Amino acid sequence: FSDCDGFEGLGMSLSNLKAIIEDEAASRGPRTPSTAISRSTGLNLDQEEYDLTSPVAAAAWVQSAQQRACLADVGWQQLRALVEAEMVPFVASRSGSARDAAVAARLVGADMYRRQNITAEINQLLLEPPFMLPELRDTLESTAYREFGIEVRAAWARGRIQNSEELVQFTNRVQNLFGAAARQRLRVLPGSDLAQVMGQGLAQLLESSDRSQGLQQLQQLKRCRLPSSLRGFAWRAMLLDPDQMAANKKAVEQKKARENLVQPDPNGVIQTSSSNLLQRMCRNILESPQLRTFSQSPDTAMRLVDAMVFQHLLHGTKEAGHVLLLLPLLQTFPNSKSEELVSMLNALCSRVMPSATEVRAISMQLQEFLGQERPDMLARMKLLVQTPPPDLDLPHVGTVGDYKAIVESRSVLQLLDLWGSSGFVGVAERERCYYVWDQCILGGKDFLQNFGQLTLPLLKTEVMGALDCGDLFRIFSDTRDIVPWEMLLALE
Repeated sequence: FSDCDGFEGLGMSLSNLKAIIEDEAASRGPRTPSTAISRSTGLNLDQEEYDLTSPVAAAAWVQSAQQRACLADVGWQQLRALVEAEMVPFVASRSGSARDAAVAARLVGADMYRRQNITAEINQLLLEPPFMLPELRDTLESTAYREFGIEVRAAWARGRIQNSEELVQFTNRVQNLFGAAARQRLRVLPGSDLAQVMGQGLAQLLESSDRSQGLQQLQQLKRCRLPSSLRGFAWRAMLLDPDQMAANKKAVEQKKARENLVQPDPNGVIQTSSSNLLQRMCRNILESPQLRTFSQSPDTAMRLVDAMVFQHLLHGTKEAGHVLLLLPLLQTFPNSKSEELVSMLNALCSRVMPSATEVRAISMQLQEFLGQERPDMLARMKLLVQTPPPDLDLPHVGTVGDYKAIVESRSVLQLLDLWGSSGFVGVAERERCYYVWDQCILGGKDFLQNFGQLTLPLLKTEVMGALDCGDLFRIFSDTRDIVPWEMLLALE
């Protein structure tokens, strides 16, 4: 309710929805009948076939299902009466003058005054020239919009509404509409996933809100498995600063011009003094079998190198850890350019993922936790790290983490550092890794330690059967899907 223009004109009216879908149908061909759209019962997807492949039509559908359009026959009138009754004192207090009453009537609808017996003279012409300039009207309506939004939220949260049968009926109808819309879209998009369809709809709905409100709504998705269609919106909203991205792009363009780096090589990668090194580093890391699910697209390697070169031009860094952190971004945003990916990478490193000092602190806490919960397992690990593997001198380019450095350190903490520094990319199964990232991006980096504490005891059988530090490295660098989803989703 707080996102709409008022009770009478809640967001997109049924006629506007009908017009949008008909316009989309006209542009895509005569395959979208609209005979049922004007029914008071709304769009009946079980009886009619609608073209929901259009983003505009899909967005209209989701928005109308969330609000009251096409819900008028199932409890809306009764539920609206409850909300309006809670709002009567507030609306009456905001209708002291003819001008204020006209503004209030724009938001809640003039019919509410009649239904709730609110005495006020309503003249909408007072909001039009020559009685009022458009700038003044915009200011008054903007202020009133915020005030009414706060009051609507308060009214909606009161027990009389939350505990009402009308709300139960309304909620059931919304759920049925979403389900029907998703089922229909699955029929016209063969092979699509129900969660992806619903995620697309929710992402489109959140995109229609202002940024601050969208970020606030995203917090409600913590501890939820996000479909990739919604994950992309959440990550972009939390990580991407358009102004910072523009500044980064400008800085890199200026440096390329100063150093005459404007001509790319045949593969499209800018040639710098470090580009060959970056290409070898990316290629070696992508050889890891654990990263195959993160690099299924044929252009992953080229986009990865391009992003790393952009990062090098911007900050002069050549960190292997950035390659791992870029892979989920590359897969989640397949059409994003390097400046966008690098901007999100830097936000991820500065605000979400732990720094090197924080990584070591997490590792120490995990080691302490292991000593308390599984002391025999920790004792075995301390013994194994002192036992070098026979393959130490062989090349290990296809590993997540520096095999030789970790093994030669003879430290349990170095093994645990691998988890925090990689963000579990390549360490955990891909969907579990993405879930961990979702929680860190939406709720904070503490979830990394929580996930580590959940994972450690589950590795005991493999650790107790290991023979040397090489085995220990392989266990900790590839935990796969050892954490069951039911345990992960129950993790606070």
